[in-house]
Amino acid sequence: MANATQVCPLVLAGGRSQRMGRDKAQLRLPGGESLLERAHRLLVGLPAPAGFEFLPAQISGAGGIADWGESRGPLSGLHAAAQILEEERPECAALLAVPVDMPLLQPAQLQQLCNAALRSGARAACFGRYWLPLWLRLDADSRAYLHEVAVGRGDPSVRALFAACGGEQLPVPGGDWHWNVNRPDEFHRVIERIAEQENRLSK
Repeated sequence: MANATQVCPLVLAGGRSQRMGRDKAQLRLPGGESLLERAHRLLVGLPAPAGFEFLPAQISGAGGIADWGESRGPLSGLHAAAQILEEERPECAALLAVPVDMPLLQPAQLQQLCNAALRSGARAACFGRYWLPLWLRLDADSRAYLHEVAVGRGDPSVRALFAACGGEQLPVPGGDWHWNVNRPDEFHRVIERIAEQENRLSK
């Protein structure tokens, strides 16, 4: 696709799931799909907005791209992916990162995020103060910040990375797309919401 912006979709599936008490990436949704399988399927099937070309979706952690050095949360996953892309796909201009624990996220929100970033030329973009999903341009400054965090310096929060990049906070779409799963009660709430949605569709 001539002049298309190449973007690598990335599932952030690292972390120790301490609040959940077990690996949340392997939690099963109604129908048997794991959270990891759900997030990966979302990215694999995501239609590319005009002006974009999506590279094959990658997974950080959970048997995918391993963190470099000691894990420092999502930024370690972003750093590891950015390193591999710099070596293997240097033409890749940005990451579209989604957390493994946001199973109600839909293609509409991700396309909205990409379109807004393309229009504005944002170095980073997210919805309001929901720091994930995240659009992150891969440039010298973002790579340098990720490297500093990976070697143990700097604030490892996505919020701090976003601020360092001068990110654009977009209006928050309506709906429950942003519900995430960190604790057992949050997972049960998501299961109940999925059941409600399936019941409505069946009527």
